[in-house]
Amino acid sequence: MTTRLSIAIGRAENLGSRDLSDAAGPAFQQSGRELDKMPKTARISLAGTAVTDRDQIIARQMFERTSRWTPQQAEAMALYLHPDNPTLHHLAKMLGISPQAVNYRLGGGGATELRANLQSWEEVMERDLATVRH
Repeated sequence: MTTRLSIAIGRAENLGSRDLSDAAGPAFQQSGRELDKMPKTARISLAGTAVTDRDQIIARQMFERTSRWTPQQAEAMALYLHPDNPTLHHLAKMLGISPQAVNYRLGGGGATELRANLQSWEEVMERDLATVRH
């Protein structure tokens, strides 16, 4: 089965629990609509008022990288990339493995670089949105 992902840039009222079933807000609603509209051959969609071609390119490249993760890496990365920035020890507790094993999973997934790139991308998008508003 091929993974398909729809991302919408916008306001979120609730980031949801681990499976996102209780996530809420305009960004989540738009993401769902975009997923429904995606061609069956598409693997990723990025939508939002300030989304540019540059953002689409970045999203596709990040998707390519993440599609190579093992299920264990994906699980660790999903928790690691949470906005609360959990520690290695907290992740180890949540996953029921040692901090060294968490570090191994995250390292193989490119966690440090991915988090830094996502933070930089968010800063650029926020700056672009502020420019559009003024």
